[in-house]
Amino acid sequence: MKRTARCLAIEDSLFDQQKILRAASRCNLDVEIDFADTLSKGRAALAVQTYEMILLDNTLPDGRGIDLGCQLASDPRYRDVPIIMVSGWPSPFMWAKAAGSGLRVIEKNEPSYEALGARFREVFAPAEHAAANGRQPAAGTAG
Repeated sequence: MKRTARCLAIEDSLFDQQKILRAASRCNLDVEIDFADTLSKGRAALAVQTYEMILLDNTLPDGRGIDLGCQLASDPRYRDVPIIMVSGWPSPFMWAKAAGSGLRVIEKNEPSYEALGARFREVFAPAEHAAANGRQPAAGTAG
């Protein structure tokens, strides 16, 4: 039996949470999304659940998402987990810090449904994503 893939979205905006849900549902993938509206709630979720993808807003009520993203990127448990920074107000400092941390993907300003959908397909259906972009899927990926 195939396990449902899980994504953690640490995002405090209800509007953006709904946007993330709509983007995922348009992909027709078996993905369950858990939401946390603060960094502390996100850390609590990470302590009890395994995720295949993390969406992380930069501006949150209790701190900067980039700081958590950098911590996760340097943690061996999350080495293969795509961490996608999503920020409507990215600062040059955030870009520089993310570039030096090994974060896999950074979405620029207010990601569109298409951009979010592409990230979901890239992570949860790599063969489909590769075919749609005229490439072969990476060795060892499912699809």
